[in-house]
Amino acid sequence: MVALCSVCQRTASCYTCPHCEVVYCSLDCYKRHDDKCTEKFYKTQVEQELRSQRCHGTERRRLEQIVAELSSLDASQNQNGSDIDSDSEREEEVQAERWISLAEKAEVGQLKDMDLTEEELKRFHSELKRGILGNCVEVWNPWWQQAQIMDSASLLPTPSHICCSSSCSANPAVAYSVLEVLYAYTHVMRAFNGDWNWDALQAAVHLIHLAGVICQHRVHETVAGCFVTLLSAATTIPSGSFGLAFDTHCLLDVLYVLQQGKDLVLRVIHEANNMLNSAIEDAKAQDRKNCRRLTLGSKKLAFLTSFAYYHSDLLEALLVEVQSFAEEREASLQHEQDAKGRRTHDGVAIPAR
Repeated sequence: MVALCSVCQRTASCYTCPHCEVVYCSLDCYKRHDDKCTEKFYKTQVEQELRSQRCHGTERRRLEQIVAELSSLDASQNQNGSDIDSDSEREEEVQAERWISLAEKAEVGQLKDMDLTEEELKRFHSELKRGILGNCVEVWNPWWQQAQIMDSASLLPTPSHICCSSSCSANPAVAYSVLEVLYAYTHVMRAFNGDWNWDALQAAVHLIHLAGVICQHRVHETVAGCFVTLLSAATTIPSGSFGLAFDTHCLLDVLYVLQQGKDLVLRVIHEANNMLNSAIEDAKAQDRKNCRRLTLGSKKLAFLTSFAYYHSDLLEALLVEVQSFAEEREASLQHEQDAKGRRTHDGVAIPAR
């Protein structure tokens, strides 16, 4: 009898599968049975190949040892990686909680210097000095413009009269040196937003860069010559120039201090000397080469203090020239800004906000 197709069970079989010897009637039935047949065929082939490849004795033990070592290494790496990841996650969580706490304090105005690390505090003041944070912090109000400070300026001790000797009086040109110190100090204070204590050495370097007369012999013959030298030095500050508008504004600070009289002039020189003395202490630990220069600078400021006290009339005589120069520079700056505004706005001068 002709056997029925093993797949459809309806038609007489005409063919036999060479692998599994199943009988079938057509190509469709062959395809329907083919998956299981092929899977079984390949499985048989693989098992036979593996049996022919099996190792014995010493070779088998060596392979087992290698497999065990690799498994142990993977487990160790996974464990170490897990520990490192865990420690890193904990550190990130602690740091994130700290930043949240600092942000909360800042929002309510309770963030203080002591809340920051030394490195964070230095970076903050550095960014502040460069002007990066200028739009994020409150504008500093110069202490010399506050009435209570000016009232207390007269409480400073009377300086020794060291600017003159028994045989000669001080050179009137020393008054220009006082102008240098006034300009340099106000420039530093505005650059550091009123707080130089975080880096007294850097502030002192800024000061003596502008007022070169503090550490070297330099004589000016006119107010204009003195201020031109100062403005030129302001463009070459090691940490970077602050711009013509900033430098010009410091000229107006000098004018304001002179207009208030001798007591305020003395207070400014006194504060500049305090800056240098603080820098000397820092330099002993950080930069001993600058100690001698800063010490000589402190002595020069003591000499200028004596001059400003005993020859204040010579400073008052310069007031008209200082005012004229400052107003001229301010007008020139305004003219340049107007011209720039016209170029930017097609010839129409747009007033500053």
